[in-house]
Amino acid sequence: MNKDLQILINSGIQSIQENKLVKAELYFKEALKKNTNLNLVYCYLIPTLIQQLKNEEAFLYNKKFLDAVGENENYFIYQGVLNLNNNLLEQAQKCFKNVLKINSKNYDALVNLGVVLNKMHLNHEALIPLKKAISINPNKTLAYQNIGKVYDDEADYDNAVSNYRKALTINPNDFETIHNLSLIQLTVGDYKNGWNNYNLRWNKKNKIYKYTNFPVLENLDNLSGKKILIWYEQGLGDTIQFSRYLNLLNAQKALITFEVQSPLVEFFKFNFNYNIIESAQGMQFDFQLPLLSLPKLFGMNLKNTLKLDKFLKCKEDKKETWQKELPLSPSKINIGVAISGNPNQAIEYRRKIELESLIPLLKYSKIFLVQKEITNKQAEFIKNQDDIIFLGENQKWENFDDTSAIVDNLDLIISVDTSLTHLAGSMGKKTYLLLSKPADWRWGVDNKFTPKWYESVEIIRQKEKRNWSNVMKELEEKIIYEYKKRF
Repeated sequence: MNKDLQILINSGIQSIQENKLVKAELYFKEALKKNTNLNLVYCYLIPTLIQQLKNEEAFLYNKKFLDAVGENENYFIYQGVLNLNNNLLEQAQKCFKNVLKINSKNYDALVNLGVVLNKMHLNHEALIPLKKAISINPNKTLAYQNIGKVYDDEADYDNAVSNYRKALTINPNDFETIHNLSLIQLTVGDYKNGWNNYNLRWNKKNKIYKYTNFPVLENLDNLSGKKILIWYEQGLGDTIQFSRYLNLLNAQKALITFEVQSPLVEFFKFNFNYNIIESAQGMQFDFQLPLLSLPKLFGMNLKNTLKLDKFLKCKEDKKETWQKELPLSPSKINIGVAISGNPNQAIEYRRKIELESLIPLLKYSKIFLVQKEITNKQAEFIKNQDDIIFLGENQKWENFDDTSAIVDNLDLIISVDTSLTHLAGSMGKKTYLLLSKPADWRWGVDNKFTPKWYESVEIIRQKEKRNWSNVMKELEEKIIYEYKKRF
């Protein structure tokens, strides 16, 4: 290897160590111009592209890698990871099995195969390669981390925590594992440790703090007259749910600017006296804080959950507009329903329910699907159901001004864990939350030890993982009761 080529490779490696991935990518690409058959360069470049989520380009270079050196362990590993990133689970599984045919003790292939099987909901099978990986190398964290995820997915929190702690014994700065541990701690009500660990989420790989040019708000000292930016970081439901904490910050006489998602801007301007904006770029503040760090700042726990009944409302003119727009039934309960959420959400598979499961409710109710998207299969099903209306096709539905008006016109809401639950709960609308097992941390492990975020929300939980039968049976009983009470 000539000296210039070695310098390029060494510079790329150093850039990786400094987490300067774009710079590393350029060094490795330049090295390949000098020697297109250099196995070593591909083995640095392709993972660098994968870390930057440049999947299409990584696919192309992996093809060049295959052409240059033929089938080998690294080629199949990269191809498997890329398939996994694109949710092509069967193809990914095949790739990792190909690696293990070449080398049955390949730690990365075993761990990734476990990840694939977990995503395929084959958790018992997933534990086999993950435990084998530990037997091969008990001093690496990834296998423990992913075993923890499998047990977490089974709602076996004790075993999940045990494996997360094993990973942290090896690497106390494994922030991905710390984050996973924090979610379990919050789920089981260990709020002190949970919030402390959750606050370290910004140390995770590729996690970026949105603004870097002003200080982070770390305590409540001397905030009177201080300009403070609170910015959203997660979904619409999170922004609605945790917006309540701005009232506590306001009590400190701070000057609050709240950066929210575009669909919420006008709705929040109507409901809050704070400066509501879509982007804070170019503005100056004394302090900043991401929204979901406010509960830690105020020491939220099960006993002091900030309960606010009906703290958001819709505009009257919007309500009147939608009252005319919605074909409401005079003889049935008019129910707003969300059967699924964001399809890109990592655990979306847990919470979505089949549209057909709502059929028993049609005797007593008219159903309005308050969600933007449905599948082609669901659209075909609705064609034969006069009492199921998909509102996502209505072009007048633009933002949460409209969503809140729709909710206010309906008799009650039924939803899986989506923003509709938080909106309806914050408006004081009677809501049945259909909750998976396991559920998101904010709903705890059972109704007795769940923070009472909303007075009007009643939780119906799965008794068995991935099985909605008990939920739908209990829901039907409650809808019959509501129907008899009204008619």
